[in-house]
Amino acid sequence: AVLIRALGFDTLWENTIEDFELAEIAYNEDRIVLTRDIDLLKRKIINHGMYVNSSDPFKQTKLVIERFGLKGPFDLFSRCTRCNTKLNQVSKEQIYDRLLPKTKLYYNEFYLCPKCEKIYWKGSHREKIINDFKRYGINI
Repeated sequence: AVLIRALGFDTLWENTIEDFELAEIAYNEDRIVLTRDIDLLKRKIINHGMYVNSSDPFKQTKLVIERFGLKGPFDLFSRCTRCNTKLNQVSKEQIYDRLLPKTKLYYNEFYLCPKCEKIYWKGSHREKIINDFKRYGINI
């Protein structure tokens, strides 16, 4: 879910949701269920689903992209990887007191999740994810 969110897709993921609740949400919101739980996909209420035959998150992401014919360029890092909310660009001054000293020194472009208030910037972690996407053959 985190990697699919990193590509900019609206992704619901909650570790505590029971299968019947997940199936109802998928039906009511017309969502595609991506799962490694084959029994979940057997529920009649689920209209769209995919069994993801890998435990590696980047391989999973590639399988989903291939299965649904998704093409880039994607809206990279436009959603909060924690809660899925669309991010807002903010000025450094707006969040300055929440930044670590080296982040204050080296970065000037920031994004804030309006729901959970997590701060994002284009640091080394972002570059690592982009490089991993490329290494797995995911055209971003």
